[in-house]
Amino acid sequence: MLRRLALAAVLALAPSLAVAGEPIAMIAPTVASPTDSSNRIATTAWVNSFLSGGIALASGKLLVGSAGNIATAQTPSGDLTMSNAGVFTFGTVNANVGAFGSATQCASVTVNAKGLVTAASQNVCTPAIASVTGLGAGVATFLGTPSSANLRAALTDETGTGLAYFQGGDLGTPSAGVLTNATGLPIATGVSGLGAGCATFLATPSSANLRGCVSDETGTGLAYFQGGALGSPSSAGTIPAFTLGGTVAGGGNQINNVIIGTTTPLAGTFTTVTANTSASSPIHAAPGAYTFQSNGSTFAGGITTGQQWFLGTNTAPAANAVLTLNKNATPVIASTSPANVVLQLANIDGANTDIVTNSYAGFGTIRYHRAQGTAAAPAATVAGNTWGANFAYGYSTTASAGPNPAGIGFLFGQTEATCTTTACGARVDIYGVPAGTVTQTVAASFQGGLMVGTTTDYGVSNVNIAGSIATKAPVTLTGTSGTVSATDSSVIFNASGTFTATLPAAASYSGRWLNVKSIAAQTVNSASSNVVPLAGGAAGTALLASGAGKWAQLQSDGTNWVTMSGN
Repeated sequence: MLRRLALAAVLALAPSLAVAGEPIAMIAPTVASPTDSSNRIATTAWVNSFLSGGIALASGKLLVGSAGNIATAQTPSGDLTMSNAGVFTFGTVNANVGAFGSATQCASVTVNAKGLVTAASQNVCTPAIASVTGLGAGVATFLGTPSSANLRAALTDETGTGLAYFQGGDLGTPSAGVLTNATGLPIATGVSGLGAGCATFLATPSSANLRGCVSDETGTGLAYFQGGALGSPSSAGTIPAFTLGGTVAGGGNQINNVIIGTTTPLAGTFTTVTANTSASSPIHAAPGAYTFQSNGSTFAGGITTGQQWFLGTNTAPAANAVLTLNKNATPVIASTSPANVVLQLANIDGANTDIVTNSYAGFGTIRYHRAQGTAAAPAATVAGNTWGANFAYGYSTTASAGPNPAGIGFLFGQTEATCTTTACGARVDIYGVPAGTVTQTVAASFQGGLMVGTTTDYGVSNVNIAGSIATKAPVTLTGTSGTVSATDSSVIFNASGTFTATLPAAASYSGRWLNVKSIAAQTVNSASSNVVPLAGGAAGTALLASGAGKWAQLQSDGTNWVTMSGN
């Protein structure tokens, strides 16, 4: 019995066993049955012949282990099929084939649970704004909700807070704007702030419309422009300064009811001003030429050469000034007005006679213009020419000391040989009169610097100062080197090591004083051998020895700095 089972097992395994590719001889038990050979023993030759003939299997089928563990022929189906040549074919799950997606199209793919693509298509890409990166602050909000307010929030250089403007829309009320290239602005309705009637004048600029715009006009005629007909004023009014020429109202070169220096017109009429020499006239014509000028308009007459204008007292002037302005009831002192005086002023008794200039965003000046030659042929000034002078004179018993040079004052004169556009040196001399004399003396001269004193100087010293003297505040130099400037008078050295000081060139500042001291225990030397020691000798570089509190007073001799005092 056991032997039969063993043979059956070997026979069952035989079809799948092989050694080195050769079939294995199989045997099986047999039974004595003429119709059943299942239990018969087959020879090796028969088994090999049987196996080499192949096992019968229908086309396109596979032997698949069934539920009873029996090899059963099955046809592949579902997502995969197979031909009898052993070629597998995937089943069609999506008939839409081709390439999907581009720069503007996004691919849409459907995948089933088996990982198979069951559908594919493409659509216009529409990403959510919130998912787009790289946008500036507020841009995503504007793109999602495009309003004027959101546009302003996204912009970083906008102006204003209103609605976004597009051509043809309402401009609104801008806070500012330049309308250089703007056109089509209607005067009647497009410009605000105009006075009553001014829009009409701007649209139709006539004299009548100008009167309608102006609220304080006088008269009803045409607008006047220089050179036009003045017409017939209803009243004379006040005529500003202007050039009188030709025939003035009244004929015969007469001046009728013209206000000159007073709020009341001149009484009556005076004719031929050039011939009026009456001392009782408010405008007195006497020897001398005249010209009045105000605000650029000139009133110039043709008074006979040698006559004179006199404004003020009704007494004829005793002086020879071309123009005398006198508020005093008495004529001015005759001796104070030599023949070359052009303008003479006098005030009432007990009052100063002042000349006042009023300037706005500017300043008043008194200028002296001097030239050689003549007015028709001026020539350059030369050395020794006086350009101008201001002098004050006192009254001496019966007359002022002038015009003799006994007063005090300033004199401006030239020192260059000939004045050119590049060289025209000049000085200012200050004159005084020593006590007990009437002789003017130069007390001081200015020309770049100050020269004080003369051979007849007032006082004992050339310079007398009733008070303190102030110079530039001391400067402190630190480190190990530095330069004393051209304006320094006192220098403190607070050195961190041996200090090298560059002094001003002694040759450029002859006579100049310089105070130096050290507050550090360091040696101070000059950058050049231009310091003469306190004891004298050759100039060297030693300036201050090492030690806090060392000091020296130097004076330039025009070559070196000489130590005059120190420790």
